Amino acid sequence: MKRIKIALFLVFSLITLLVPLSAQEAAPPKLSMWNRGLFNLYTSDGTTSGGPNWMGYATDQGPYNSLSLNWAGKLVNWSMTAEWDGDGSVYPIYLHDYSASYAMFTGFVRFTAGKVYGGDDYRFRNFDTTGFSTRIANAETGVMVQVLPAKNLSLGAFIPIPVAEQSAEITYSRPNFGFQWVAGDFAILKSSLRLEPLANGNREASVGVSLTAIRNFGLTLGYTYRDVTMENDFFLDTSWRSGPLTLHAFADLNLVDADLYYGGKVNAEYAFPTIPFTLGGSASYGNGDIWYNDSLELYPYLRYNFSGSSVQTGVVVDYADAWTYKVQLQYTVGF
Repeated sequence: MKRIKIALFLVFSLITLLVPLSAQEAAPPKLSMWNRGLFNLYTSDGTTSGGPNWMGYATDQGPYNSLSLNWAGKLVNWSMTAEWDGDGSVYPIYLHDYSASYAMFTGFVRFTAGKVYGGDDYRFRNFDTTGFSTRIANAETGVMVQVLPAKNLSLGAFIPIPVAEQSAEITYSRPNFGFQWVAGDFAILKSSLRLEPLANGNREASVGVSLTAIRNFGLTLGYTYRDVTMENDFFLDTSWRSGPLTLHAFADLNLVDADLYYGGKVNAEYAFPTIPFTLGGSASYGNGDIWYNDSLELYPYLRYNFSGSSVQTGVVVDYADAWTYKVQLQYTVGF
């Protein structure tokens, strides 16, 4: 295992240090910052009210922050992301991911090493950006190899190599695989297989297809299987756009052993043509599904958009055992 770690370190060093910059036709390094905050100005369950609080989690937490540094060349890419929240005593700053990648054989193969956070090419997400499945490289130390035999075809494999020493037999028995095929303007097919167990011990297999043939209309269907919990998950995500009006909807069914969970959400937004405001509303319902729907929730809101950032205010009305509501202010600032 020590030899594996040494080899990984050497490969990472060679990629980042030994490739001549003059051969890269590189763009300047890019520094990006992302800050997200959710502030409950007022909460009430009809009989008692709560004071203002950040984020609304059970554990006190301040605004979320992410700081990324990216360098992209013709052959080499390098990236690093640090994350923390507003109260460092709860979630202190930490290095979420760092990796370097190198394209070989005129782009036929791409090699990535480090604490790799990637593989979105091989999974779908709903309009809330929640994934149908887990990334094949989910901010883990290891090596990812992607083969692109054609412009519309991508094959990926990730071997997780943990910091703690483990046998070569265990290491090489837990690779993760991904597949993507773009069928012209008609559809996109993605699938993944995770032999590396998740935190709860599950291994995972997923497949999905997105129909892209109809202009301004999208439909994505997906299926994921997890072995230990005997879980079968079925997903649907769809969207329709007409001028300034956009409609979204998703739904899922989760059969976990003999228990059935379900959930869904619809969303409508109208972007005013002449001013940077968007008026929107969403409604969701579920009984504790994998996409975090465990009640009836209604949410009308107004958002102000500026330079890739936004400020949004609205009222969250929720019903589980009783009606509650929250007056919320959300913001996302990035550059």
